[in-house]
Amino acid sequence: DWEGYADDILKKSEQYGFQSAHADMVRFRKHLTEKLAGHHIPIRGFSCCDFRLQHLRCFFEGLAADRFVLLGLDDRLIQLLQSTPAIPGLECIVDRASGIADFMGYPFVDAGALAGSEELARLHRELDHVVVCCPTYEFSEYTLLAKELFPDTPLKYAPFFDRKTEANIEKIVRLKEPLVAFCTGGAARMLLEGTALGQTDIVAFAENNTKLHGTTFYGKPVIAPAEIAGYARNLVILSDGFAREIEDQVRQEKLPVNLLPLF
Repeated sequence: DWEGYADDILKKSEQYGFQSAHADMVRFRKHLTEKLAGHHIPIRGFSCCDFRLQHLRCFFEGLAADRFVLLGLDDRLIQLLQSTPAIPGLECIVDRASGIADFMGYPFVDAGALAGSEELARLHRELDHVVVCCPTYEFSEYTLLAKELFPDTPLKYAPFFDRKTEANIEKIVRLKEPLVAFCTGGAARMLLEGTALGQTDIVAFAENNTKLHGTTFYGKPVIAPAEIAGYARNLVILSDGFAREIEDQVRQEKLPVNLLPLF
């Protein structure tokens, strides 16, 4: 559903005030619509970068000695399952879908039918981890589901980024200085809970959405971009989809900050 995907990006870019990203998507959607006019060409979605797929594969290789379930399905996981003969340690895939018993050779379990079942009791006894693998915008929903089904099993989050981002996270951690993080969406939540960024000294979160100013996020104040320098000199952008847009904004507004690379 490429049109639905494009419409979602349009809605979010307008909501958060990213005018050039909104204009780019309008042009992209118009171009595709014109190209596909009169043709029946299925577009299933956008492929993730090969570097991200490689990093995701390395992540699962690191779990080869463990037993785990995958909670959720997204494009990058489907690509990995299509290109990888077997994932050692994977017991089953759990998601909200009925009538499916097998997915690409792995047992598939409906999350709704799993609650209170003997299968869930068995998994509680035998699992080392639950790996959440979902689109970043569904992070909160799937994290809550994981905690409801597997309250005593450690959670891990499949990375949506590549090794370069992982290396940048390590640099930020070694910096050991206060910083402001830009964005409070699903990508930010996944980075804070699934990587070492959650251990850094983030003193505030910046947002373009004025409705969020004055609120808190992970116990820290949400501020306007113009206030960043009053909290810290270092800034990291926790948005994958709008990173370039925010970088341009920081430069255009000449904010006196040290922009730390992430994506």
